[in-house]
Amino acid sequence: MDEEGKMMETRLNPMWAVMTAATLCAPAHVLGDTGNTASSRITLHIPETARISGLDNIDLHWKAGRNRYYGSDRLCVYQRKTHRYRVSATSANGGRKAFLLRRGNSVVPYAVAWNGAPLPAGGSMAMERLPAPSAQGCGDTGNAMIEVMANPDDVKQVPAGGLYTDVLMLRIQAR
Repeated sequence: MDEEGKMMETRLNPMWAVMTAATLCAPAHVLGDTGNTASSRITLHIPETARISGLDNIDLHWKAGRNRYYGSDRLCVYQRKTHRYRVSATSANGGRKAFLLRRGNSVVPYAVAWNGAPLPAGGSMAMERLPAPSAQGCGDTGNAMIEVMANPDDVKQVPAGGLYTDVLMLRIQAR
């Protein structure tokens, strides 16, 4: 607008408009830009791992020499790099408080041992690795053992003639 408030006509120099459009659309090398570089650091963290394999179902049977109901299984603990791990166990029926075999409303408490050492329900224990192959499986011989035991006095307290079950969940963590 001019001083009197009237609209002014603006005229662009046609040559200036063409040069401006050409400059805006020109590739960087035409304008003298030598390019732009960026770099990125790439990292890969491979954590120390520990895994269980070869764990089978465990049936408890009377063992006269142990004077209790007993079952065991040899399994594999695989570790990548670390030589120490932590093992913990929980019971589907007893949670983190107890190991319980259940049939209806009747329960039989049981104990668990890892490589001969008592494993507390819901707790964990630190372990040193036993000799293990570098592969993730170690065959039927295993390199660790889990044992499950029930006291005969506890078994006498529940109705006979049925199957008492639980799901024992083991967790292995590298430390």
